[in-house]
Amino acid sequence: MIYDLSVFRMAEVSPTVTIDQYWLTFLIAVVLPAAVALVTSRLASGGVKAIVLIFLSALNGWLTSLMATDGTFELKAAVIGFFVSFITAVASHFGLLNSSVLGITGKDGVIQRKIPVGIG
Repeated sequence: MIYDLSVFRMAEVSPTVTIDQYWLTFLIAVVLPAAVALVTSRLASGGVKAIVLIFLSALNGWLTSLMATDGTFELKAAVIGFFVSFITAVASHFGLLNSSVLGITGKDGVIQRKIPVGIG
């Protein structure tokens, strides 16, 4: 007796991971305070660091909205992405990444101590 085993063959599946625009914006925003610490100097004022964070948040909102819409710019999505990014970045800095919790960001954070040069 001959059996045809071709029906039991596994179909080739290529796994794809999709992530929503707002989740991507949120995840990038969590590490934006570390990016600000990399770009600015330890002695930079809080205003300089805030301006850099605003710029990076706007860039994050703009690029993730462009990615989600396949290259067409939508102002509403970019503005929402900017606010989500900025608020998340500020909250992650003060709530998790600053000197009193993990010690990654802030004037006395690990990044500022290791890389003393930058804007400001």
